[in-house]
Amino acid sequence: MKGYISLGLIILACISFSFSQFISSLLVFIAMILHLNSISSLLSQHIFGTPIPEMFFGKTYVVMRRSRLFKYVAGVEVLDIHGRLEEMRDEEAMHKANMLLSSILSETTFVYVKRGDTLRSYVLVSAEDFDVREARRKAIQLLRGLWSVFVNLGCEVRLINNMKDVFNIKVERVRVRWYLLLSLIMVLVISLRLAALGLVVPCLVATYLFLLLISLIIKRAKSSTYCRFKDVVLTLSSSDALFTFPSPVEIKQRYMHTHYIFNQYVSNYVIFVKVSPALPQDYASFERETYKAYERAGIFDKLSLYVKSSKMTTTLRRIHQRGERLYKIDIFAFFKAKEDAVAFQKSLSSLGFKMTSPLVMPRVFG
Repeated sequence: MKGYISLGLIILACISFSFSQFISSLLVFIAMILHLNSISSLLSQHIFGTPIPEMFFGKTYVVMRRSRLFKYVAGVEVLDIHGRLEEMRDEEAMHKANMLLSSILSETTFVYVKRGDTLRSYVLVSAEDFDVREARRKAIQLLRGLWSVFVNLGCEVRLINNMKDVFNIKVERVRVRWYLLLSLIMVLVISLRLAALGLVVPCLVATYLFLLLISLIIKRAKSSTYCRFKDVVLTLSSSDALFTFPSPVEIKQRYMHTHYIFNQYVSNYVIFVKVSPALPQDYASFERETYKAYERAGIFDKLSLYVKSSKMTTTLRRIHQRGERLYKIDIFAFFKAKEDAVAFQKSLSSLGFKMTSPLVMPRVFG
């Protein structure tokens, strides 16, 4: 929504420039204010690095601390499954998928670590609280439920005995790039000097830079540890995978294709797949977005908008008619080699998942 508003403001600024530079500059200023947080996040990453929370590792758990909030993470390693995927009937594969998804009551992270020819699979659950003991109690309760689900699915699992193997991602401490910060301050000082002469545009620039610096200071104060990832990083930017009515045959085919990608197609990676049930407001937001997509398709009479609207309506029918749940999914992939990252990107695109290299690194931990 902010993107459409900003685009509209920029167009109005171009139209109004010929008769009022003040109005034009003000419209551009408002458009930039709408994206202040995104711009400050981008600058913060380039100046300070990527923030990571304090992490305290035990053999079977890790505790993450951000400000006064503790996040307790525990999990299991999947050692084996009963029966080969190729031998499962289509309906059985779909039934097991539904069983696993229906057991996800909070954020659950599936982790795949491949080094050489060895692929290890982990499933993590987590709980947050201001008291670390209470967070631990909640996480253990979730872990017991997860364990029973895997036993019912015929999987052989065990508690993770070395949590550092799961978070096996190479990072490096970074120095603050003071020259970028000093450049912003210099531009701010120059803008203030020009604004003192009564010039409008430098006044708006100075105001924006001042707000930007305040935002950077706040972001810096929220975390004490900053780093940069040494690996090639890909994140999920969009997904069209849910905009269909998949049959059991299609679901098993996707299983087989994904199994091939993770086991044989790429190597030397760590992949985090975070899955969490959608909240009631997420359902309402998705429904509103579906109606808006349908209205935009009717207004602009554009085929691509009609196709998108039709796909979103299909998903809405799955929710209302078949009672299916909506889930939030995030994918973070770390690769040693760029070739593997490109291969993974192309292969997941065929499944409807668009993976991109992010401008701003999202919160992978915490």
